[in-house]
Amino acid sequence: MRPDRSIPRALPRPTLAVLVLAIAGLLASREATVAGDDATATPDARATAGLGLGTPVPPADPADAEEGVGLVALATHGDTLAGLRSDGRILVRTGASERVFAAPADAGAFRVLAVAGDGVVVVVTTHGRLVLLEPGGARVLPLAVQRSAKPATIPDSRDVALGSENGSIRRLVRGDREARLEDVVPSGDEPVGALAATADRVVYARLDGVVLEASFAGGPPRELARPARAVSVVHVVGTKAFVLEGGALVTLDTPSPAAATTRAAPATPRPSTDARVAPDASALAVSRDGAFAAFVVGDAIEVRRLADGASAVSKALASRTPTALVFADDRTLLVATRADARPWRVAIQTPARTPR
Repeated sequence: MRPDRSIPRALPRPTLAVLVLAIAGLLASREATVAGDDATATPDARATAGLGLGTPVPPADPADAEEGVGLVALATHGDTLAGLRSDGRILVRTGASERVFAAPADAGAFRVLAVAGDGVVVVVTTHGRLVLLEPGGARVLPLAVQRSAKPATIPDSRDVALGSENGSIRRLVRGDREARLEDVVPSGDEPVGALAATADRVVYARLDGVVLEASFAGGPPRELARPARAVSVVHVVGTKAFVLEGGALVTLDTPSPAAATTRAAPATPRPSTDARVAPDASALAVSRDGAFAAFVVGDAIEVRRLADGASAVSKALASRTPTALVFADDRTLLVATRADARPWRVAIQTPARTPR
């Protein structure tokens, strides 16, 4: 008799999504290593003055990757991240907790979003409705805004600022009672194209390129600058506003309106060091300490050190098409792509300081 031979069980086959993400991670690792370690190895990856970009780290769990679903926008505040996905839903991650929200019935599709200071995500829909994504679920507020309204986080506040097509700036106040809208700028000459807020004021750019600021305490808006080209993105860190103007990063000094309400002359725009980025720069993020700016330029990611203009460029995620980015902390980027339903992590590499 032949000896019994046990037939080995077939190992489980990895899913296609896992294989695709694993291969993408390997390719990204190879390209990003070049970007961070050797600035002259390839024209697609450059680094200067000791500044580099690390190997992109793929989304945490590739086993549940959703094939064909990407991210088109990101917003963050504190430890909460929100991402608008290509399937119309919104990913919300707070610490290790994660949830995906679908738009409530009859509210319209999710369009733009901001994360409030308490971690609640505020969304404007295509029907001009305001939706709060709370731990208990999505809640539609009994308030209406223009369908083109854009929200902006007010740091450490439950409120958000809203800029609209009619040129108005409003504040969504989420007090202990029902939420309400308060006018900051009742109306304007041109639609609001981009805005950002601090605790006491909002800085916004009209579609005609004029950049203004207005105090939440009241009073007329104050003109800061008239760039030659339209401004697509605004960020504010401390007393400085950063605007992306036709491929150039421009820095504006913005003292508090409370101390400058009588100043009639516009502020003078000051280009950042080596400010030229690229005409097709489509996204801007500024680190919370104001030391770095990051851009999506075509299919590449670029980081610029604002003090001296040193830059690093990586195309490690080019095959996945970057769409948006935010700073998770002062030295880590979260990068959205059209191919992934969760963001990649990219570390900014700087020379280690030698202890004295």
